[in-house]
Amino acid sequence: YRLVFQQFNEHYIGEYQAVITSSAGTIKTKKTKVTGQQIPIFTKEPPQNLQIKTGEKLTIDCTAKGHPQPKISWLRDGKVLTNKDGVEIKFDQTTGQSTFIIPNANIKHSGKYECKIENQYGTHSTDINIDVLAPPIVQQKMQDFEITRGQEVTITVTANGKPLPSCVWYHNDKQVYPKANRVIMTDDGPTHILKLLDVELSDAGTYKAVVESQMGTTELISQVTVRGMF
Repeated sequence: YRLVFQQFNEHYIGEYQAVITSSAGTIKTKKTKVTGQQIPIFTKEPPQNLQIKTGEKLTIDCTAKGHPQPKISWLRDGKVLTNKDGVEIKFDQTTGQSTFIIPNANIKHSGKYECKIENQYGTHSTDINIDVLAPPIVQQKMQDFEITRGQEVTITVTANGKPLPSCVWYHNDKQVYPKANRVIMTDDGPTHILKLLDVELSDAGTYKAVVESQMGTTELISQVTVRGMF
């Protein structure tokens, strides 16, 4: 008697025993254990790109199979992450599912992660890009100025955030636009500069910087006082 697996798969893994019966009685063979060898594969891959807001909870699932059951690891910059790194990692031995959780996301969680599955017969991995969005954060307040007519004044605001916020300038609630030899506006990453050249009395007043992104808006005020020359 012979048992043949024409196309072997994981369903055939287990213990087998032949039971031979006749009118004279029954005998049983010793039990034979059949194991399988399979390189690990994802049955559910984690998403490649994720975008969340600061303060939100992020949960990523993946499922893998192989023989023996593959180990699932979560890495960042080549380092294997554990619950000591401020994340939560769970694994269900029955389903082969692993869950990666960032309980309270912030900017430092942005970056490239890796989910790796491995057993003694092979390794497979997939990359995950996590982008954490943050509202505009002003690094310093704008200062007030008192200058003499004909001088120049430079108003600077620095604001970080993700994405980097833009800046719109207003003078007495009217939007300011660049003007040759009079008004220069510069944007350099998080730093936004409004420079007034050859200041006139009409340039005095309230200057407002509106810093905004899809995550929110912040307004800053600077008072400019211009003295006339006698």
